Amino acid sequence: MKNYYKILGVSERATDKEIHSAYRALAKQYHPDIKKGSEEAFKDLAEAYEILKDHNKRELYDALLASGGLSESKTMIESIFNGYLMSVSAGVLFLYSVILLFIGVVIFKGSIITILLALILVGAGFYLKYKSFIR
Repeated sequence: MKNYYKILGVSERATDKEIHSAYRALAKQYHPDIKKGSEEAFKDLAEAYEILKDHNKRELYDALLASGGLSESKTMIESIFNGYLMSVSAGVLFLYSVILLFIGVVIFKGSIITILLALILVGAGFYLKYKSFIR
């Protein structure tokens, strides 16, 4: 994902007023109706301002930026959604492995194959859960 602070030319500690002023100045410069304007640059400015002007979106963006969870190829929404999906899939995998472990121990009286499969799935679930928090 793009670094919105760099796009607007402000620091990460910029106030709302500084963000607004930077946006207004750059929007005048890059507006598509102006001779030197660039539609792509103007869209990037509008996207950056949309995120940074809203306190909730900005906090979420800052958290993603701090954790290194943003990449140039992903938008902020894609980054959040991918982390959520990975977390949900890890939870489902963990639940399935616990059920499988229960079946292996109680019903099949300690079937080694079922217990090993359950332990592998528990490990995979923990790995996915850990990976979802790292992103």
